Amino acid sequence: MPAVRQRSIGRPRQAAGVDARELLLEAAVALFAEHGVAGTTIAQIAAKAGVTPAMVHYYFTNREQLLDAVAAELLLPTITGVWSPVVETDEVVSMLRGVVQRIFKAVEVRPWLPSLWLHEIVSEGGQLRGRVLKGLRFEYVQHLIKAVAGGQRRGEIDPQLEPRLVFISVLGTTLLPLAAGRLKPSVVLRFGVALSAVGSIYLATAVNVLASLLAILTLLSYLFLYTPLKRKTPLSVLVGAFPGAMPPLIGWAAASGTLSPEAWILYATLFLWQFPHFMAIAWMYPRGLRIARANACL
Repeated sequence: MPAVRQRSIGRPRQAAGVDARELLLEAAVALFAEHGVAGTTIAQIAAKAGVTPAMVHYYFTNREQLLDAVAAELLLPTITGVWSPVVETDEVVSMLRGVVQRIFKAVEVRPWLPSLWLHEIVSEGGQLRGRVLKGLRFEYVQHLIKAVAGGQRRGEIDPQLEPRLVFISVLGTTLLPLAAGRLKPSVVLRFGVALSAVGSIYLATAVNVLASLLAILTLLSYLFLYTPLKRKTPLSVLVGAFPGAMPPLIGWAAASGTLSPEAWILYATLFLWQFPHFMAIAWMYPRGLRIARANACL
């Protein structure tokens, strides 16, 4: 009769040194990011980790302890790793650049972070919100706010920028796009270049060269003049009005192959219209404008 293998008392052993508790935490956050905390069951977490539901209760007595562990062992260390180095400098540009770079690095290791942050921490009613906010060290954000205010006093940063909105803008311009589509900057750049090249060639071959050249001029002036100036001066509105008024010229050139005086009248009309249009929006939605300025400075 073959010998019966006796199971040892205590914590189950894991093959190849893999910690079942760590597997369960990683499985939990991946499912939370995909389905939400409320939409994820203990059985789903166990199945993704390759263990039985009893193992979940072995390591975490109940669901609340599991959520506490996710916040304390995964989320808070990641957030601290991103933000704690800001205290090492008072130079705002390098500080913000470092934060963004660390966010991208953190997302490479933990791809579930953007979606989890958006739906379960930032959103009211998120089941991880209270747990994370309770453990956050806000002195890092306060240091960033003070650094921005100092840069404004020295004339290095737009004085109309609201320092407290910079923190929101940093997260918004990095985590929100990642949560929506998890796009990598290199992929976006290649797609943009390819789309611009194909569009220019199509206009030149299927329409005419003049329309293609005007479209290329619009693209280049918008990307390399207007966009950089948004970070430096309100006069960027004036510069941006030039490419902003180009569509009527492109359409006229596409239809007729020339630029007659009527085309330039349309161009001038749209050019002048942009200023009251922009100022009216700024007057009606001043807070939105301040957030946009904060985003433009990143």
